[in-house]
Amino acid sequence: ALVVLVISPYALISASFQMSFAAVAVLVAFYERFAGPIHRFFAGKGLFRIILAYFAGLLVSDLMASLATLPFSIYHFNQIAIYTTLANLLAGPVIGFIIMPFVLAALFLMPFGLDTLPLKIVGFGVGMVNDITAYVAGLPDAGYKVLSMPFWGLMLIVAGGLWLCIWQQKWRRW
Repeated sequence: ALVVLVISPYALISASFQMSFAAVAVLVAFYERFAGPIHRFFAGKGLFRIILAYFAGLLVSDLMASLATLPFSIYHFNQIAIYTTLANLLAGPVIGFIIMPFVLAALFLMPFGLDTLPLKIVGFGVGMVNDITAYVAGLPDAGYKVLSMPFWGLMLIVAGGLWLCIWQQKWRRW
C-alpha cells in the first residue's frame, strides 16, 4: 500500500485501492488470529481433508474479504453484490488450477520463446472466469441497491477496521 501511495497518492481515494487493501488487511488479521486452530482442525492426511480444506479456505476467505469490502461497495456503488460467494466458489478452482499454474509456466518459458501455449491456456481460463462472472451477475437480484453511506460513516468503519488490524493486545476488541 505504501509503495502504491508513494507512486500514486491519488489512488487512496479510488474504490479499487480501498477495496483491495481492505480485503488484504482483513485476511491477514483473520488468518493471523485463526491460523493455528484452522490448521489443527484440518490437520491429517487424506484427499478428502485436502479438498475440504481447499473449499473451506475459499469460503472463509471469500466471507472475510466480502465483509471487509462491503462498506466500500455501499459507499462507492450504492450496491451490495449478493452472489459473490457463488462466483468466487466457481471461479476459484479455475484460477487456482488453470490460470495461476500456467501464468507461472509462461513466465518460466518466456525467455525461451515457449510461452505461447501456456498463455493460450491462461486466456482460456480467463474466458471461463469472465463467463462465470457474467452468469452470476445475470442471476435475478444479483445486485441489491442500497442508500448511499455518508463519508463519516465510512471513516468510522475504516477506523474500527484499522484499530482491529493494527493493535495486537486484547483491548483491540474494544
